[in-house]
Amino acid sequence: MLIKVKVYTNSKREEVIQKAEDSFEVRVRAKPIQGQANRAVAEALALFLKIPENKIRLIRGSKTRNKIFALKQPDITSNDSGQTQNRTCSGSGSKTI
Repeated sequence: MLIKVKVYTNSKREEVIQKAEDSFEVRVRAKPIQGQANRAVAEALALFLKIPENKIRLIRGSKTRNKIFALKQPDITSNDSGQTQNRTCSGSGSKTI
């Protein structure tokens, strides 16, 4: 399954917002230097979707804000109520990469 992700780097807080079944906005603290932000986005998505990080792979957009990730498990983004979800990834506000 492919998902579209719009990334905001250098954010004050880290969060994942599900806009549609296959569309997300991800805010990370990491800077877009040497793939740091891409790794942080993959980690945030893994926490949000409750899947292992190795099941998420960046397909397109390694140097752009709009990215496409491949997920190796089917139907993991489905939401029973069909509504937009907004969930913060880390409870304490800090995250170690």
